[in-house]
Amino acid sequence: MALMEISIIPLGTGSTSLSKYVASVVKLIKNSGLSYRLSDMGTTIEGEAGGLLELAKRLHELPFSQDVKRVYTVIGSVKYFV
Repeated sequence: MALMEISIIPLGTGSTSLSKYVASVVKLIKNSGLSYRLSDMGTTIEGEAGGLLELAKRLHELPFSQDVKRVYTVIGSVKYFV
């Protein structure tokens, strides 16, 4: 198993409110079925490394489907444990 800390930051939205974008990202994480914990600066998700990286890709691409111009994604760490 692995832990991944990730932050998705939509840029170029034309608004100061990001709540609808954050809500859609959290919904995608919730629907993934993986264990996760929200924090003030990102989300920690637990799963298999390959699945986490695939989810990271989907999370990064999601705001673009909502007409966001740019997305800044930070993966703070992926840690493996036995």
